[in-house]
Amino acid sequence: MYNCTSHQAFIEQKQIVKLQYFKNNILLVISLPIFINEVPYVLELIKDITNSMIFHDSIHHENYELRNLINRLNIISEKDPFTDLFNKKYIDKQIKEDIRNAKEKKESYILALIDIDNFKNVNDTYGHIYGDIVIKDIVSIIHKHIDGRDCWAARYGGDEFLLAYRNETYENVQSCCKCITNDINSNSYS
Repeated sequence: MYNCTSHQAFIEQKQIVKLQYFKNNILLVISLPIFINEVPYVLELIKDITNSMIFHDSIHHENYELRNLINRLNIISEKDPFTDLFNKKYIDKQIKEDIRNAKEKKESYILALIDIDNFKNVNDTYGHIYGDIVIKDIVSIIHKHIDGRDCWAARYGGDEFLLAYRNETYENVQSCCKCITNDINSNSYS
């Protein structure tokens, strides 16, 4: 299981704490940057707090409510609130995990980047509200072409989107990206 809190604690040089649901257990994870002989490390403490929580299902005495809350919060923390695509935090975590899985399974892993040409001109000419409409329209086009595939999409920057294809041929990815480009180009945004 890849756990990005250690990496985040190391980079930011601050303590990172999270709750994680894993194999029917609720874990408290604390990642703490430390120095030993002036060499930086991260100490990661993990405690199973499954039976220590206040929230319980009144019939089964299980932590369903808390488990669902943790899952929802983890999903929210990895999503771009405007587009509902994954965010950079998710990209950093998931690409590493996907590459590791692809190597282990000897499967392909292909990344594609979509950058909207001259998007600044759209915002400057028509305003940010219109720019927001364009972004949401492009996101719906991306969803139309990746739904049903082993693929995820993320907002990489303001007008940049990353698509990650698992176990797809180069030709299929190229065809999908051409369809996305053609759909975007067929809409008139100016």
